[in-house]
Amino acid sequence: MNRNGWTTKTWTTKGGEVREGKPFDRSSLRRLLTNPVYIGKVRSGDEVFDGVHEAIVDATTWEAAQALLKSHDGNGVRYSDSSLLKGIIKCGICGASYSPHSSRNGNRRYRYYVCQTAQK
Repeated sequence: MNRNGWTTKTWTTKGGEVREGKPFDRSSLRRLLTNPVYIGKVRSGDEVFDGVHEAIVDATTWEAAQALLKSHDGNGVRYSDSSLLKGIIKCGICGASYSPHSSRNGNRRYRYYVCQTAQK
């Protein structure tokens, strides 16, 4: 999506300020892929109801995408309390938070922090 130049929607605030669309990141893409509007439904809180609009994605494709997303979820916990600096250290260039990451070389795991802006 980003390679094609697609962005999130551009919108106008109540005060009249225009907010330009941004490139997609993981969270905006997940929001897009899990939005039931595309299958003709609407969400209200935790409940999903039939909408009055037509679906633009068929149910089979929708279910396959949801299953694929669910298979990649895991338990949502990548790091335990070993990431002591998570949310504390900031990038000296852009001011974004650093997030914990790791890599492996054989049986050895190397843990480090990466600027969230650089990661995106």
